[in-house]
Amino acid sequence: MMAAKDGADAIARDEVRFDTAQEEGAIKPLDPIPDDLKKALSRHSKMMAELGFSGTPSFVFRDQAGKWQGKMGMPKKDDLPKALGFMP
Repeated sequence: MMAAKDGADAIARDEVRFDTAQEEGAIKPLDPIPDDLKKALSRHSKMMAELGFSGTPSFVFRDQAGKWQGKMGMPKKDDLPKALGFMP
């Protein structure tokens, strides 16, 4: 997904084509993984560890004061408007 020209499209195609019986998505793994993607994955892993996240989904946002906030797991419906700045 990170190597795709259109990441959002790659995610959407993967969701539609996901084979639950095979637990495989539509996106084939890269082999070998290009060095730039290895570096990006390493940065992402480090950031997740620093934020205390151990898996996905994780939700990271800046609050109205500009401070970074994070929630692990699927955000609750009521958390989204506040996190996205739609509520004080």
